[in-house]
Amino acid sequence: MSQLILIIFVVFLFALMIGIYKSLNKLRAMSKESWGKVQFNLNAKYDLVSGLVEYLKSRDKNELVSDSINKLIEARIKSIQAMTPFQKSLSEQSLSNVLNEVTENLDNMDSIAQDQKYINLKTNLDKIDTELLISTNYYNAVVSDLNSRVQSFPSGFLAGLFGISSEEIFRYDFFNNRQILNKVKHT
Repeated sequence: MSQLILIIFVVFLFALMIGIYKSLNKLRAMSKESWGKVQFNLNAKYDLVSGLVEYLKSRDKNELVSDSINKLIEARIKSIQAMTPFQKSLSEQSLSNVLNEVTENLDNMDSIAQDQKYINLKTNLDKIDTELLISTNYYNAVVSDLNSRVQSFPSGFLAGLFGISSEEIFRYDFFNNRQILNKVKHT
């Protein structure tokens, strides 16, 4: 009778371990997939920034436009080169600050602020910011769930055995960007 109880207990532990492993592995896969969506939206943003740079190159060659082009190019390159979510968070904040500064300055130039191509670029940047917020929130929720499971017992013990580790949160300062974009829209 005690051997039967021991066998049932071992089978139960084995099933529990398999269940925990599957849930950890699923969270890890979901985090990688959702990070891919964040990166897709970031790449779309980089393309729009490139479009803004090309637009500015086609405009008048005054000092403000040239300075804006250089700042945008430099911030975009730094953002593209960042690899981890934490590095991306820092570089995206910098890119967003430069982008906000540039659009604010350009909005004060009537010849550019009234141009439909420029207005379309700003509108598309606003849409991409919204998409980034959605994909970032989902990614961060999945990563938070994964990290809490990795740091708790017994799933943390199994995570260590199977090489599943915590992942980084991606911080995207959407609300700061949104305030500036809305301010620009209403001008």
